Amino acid sequence: MINCKLDVLFDEKSETDDIPSLESIFLFRDYAAVAVSKLSYLAKYEKATPEFLKTEKIIMSNNKSASISLKKIVERLGDAGFDMENARLVDEYETTVAMAATGLGIAPIPRLFKVKNNSVTYVDIDSDKVYQDFVLTWSKYNTNQNIIKFKEYCEQLKW
Repeated sequence: MINCKLDVLFDEKSETDDIPSLESIFLFRDYAAVAVSKLSYLAKYEKATPEFLKTEKIIMSNNKSASISLKKIVERLGDAGFDMENARLVDEYETTVAMAATGLGIAPIPRLFKVKNNSVTYVDIDSDKVYQDFVLTWSKYNTNQNIIKFKEYCEQLKW
């Protein structure tokens, strides 16, 4: 983005917030869910509070390409009452879901990541403290006029 090799980027807001050469518009806020094994006692719930889930082992992706937003998510989960001291970080998002499927813990994910899966059930976290804000970002030095048109188009959509 900074070198104008990409025109636009859909990203979590915290990843681009403090980069002066980038501009962005807010698109939407997505709250969190957890992936749990279909065999877990949690699988029968549609929603659960952080208080109810706080004794569960947390499995998260150690997303090295989005380290700022990962830090924010860990912070927000902690603020909501989850014990993040013992969270297990693994290299791939798919690994977190696979580990949750085997009953090794629960994997927090944005609700928009919920996909039909035969091995896990998704339980929404009943808290407004655990969220991700998604934005459309571009370099203010990029001269491609289509960026402005695309930005205007995105502003008209209901996200």
